[in-house]
Amino acid sequence: MDKSSLDKISLDKTSLDKVSSDEISFVDTTIRDGHQSLWAERMSTGMMLPIAKRLDAAGFLAIELLSGSHVKKAVRELREDPWERIKRVAERVPHTPLRLIAGRVNTFGFDPPAMYELFIERMAANGIRQARISEPWNDLPGWKYRVAVARKFGLDPIVNLIYSVSPVHTDDYYAQRCRQAVTLKPFRLCLKDPGGLLTPERVRTLVPVILANRGRIPVELHSHCTTGSGRWLRSKPSGSASASSIPACRRSPTVPRCPRSSTWRTICARSATSRASTRRCCGR
Repeated sequence: MDKSSLDKISLDKTSLDKVSSDEISFVDTTIRDGHQSLWAERMSTGMMLPIAKRLDAAGFLAIELLSGSHVKKAVRELREDPWERIKRVAERVPHTPLRLIAGRVNTFGFDPPAMYELFIERMAANGIRQARISEPWNDLPGWKYRVAVARKFGLDPIVNLIYSVSPVHTDDYYAQRCRQAVTLKPFRLCLKDPGGLLTPERVRTLVPVILANRGRIPVELHSHCTTGSGRWLRSKPSGSASASSIPACRRSPTVPRCPRSSTWRTICARSATSRASTRRCCGR
């Protein structure tokens, strides 16, 4: 993308609210989920800073930076200040909103309300602008509490609809949970597939259900490639819903990929590759 094209992109919150449902936008997960999945969260702040300005200029809808587990990893093993990481990346990313994964905070092993609120307040104070919120049971009270905390400290909440496969997780189930999430008026909804269980065939049946019940709230897709199917989930759903209605999450094209690994080319890929084999493949 040349500079003239980049100059036409407005990435403030007002423009994000006007993104057409006929457009495809991308959320970068390289410096959050990329090394979380492949390197056990061992990407240091020093590794992130050289690429930060390029990520900001690429035109992403948002950039995911960290979750609660990254805070623990930074302090215990990398001997880094996680708040300094947020501030330094935010300085280099003035246009694209930085995201936090804000489900249950596993930094401290438990998250009573006072601890959770302090955690979110500090994230906002240091430069985080959006919070993608998970509730393991897709439970309305859990969403409601976390959405309220995010808004209290000025973060735009994205509510995850967690995908799973069971007799309970039917189209009717997701239609109901989607309608419940919409009552909270979140900034966005996200169909999240943490286990890499979503298939192209299920996308064609489930996505129209979610789009039919989301009101006017934009919907995102976040999947993993544990089973190898993540890259194929961009196929067009059946019915009137179009795949372009869902902003997808994808690795940044500006980050060099390992020539022997396909995981860098997948949508929000999660690799089952061990840390040792990753080191051998990438020469690290």
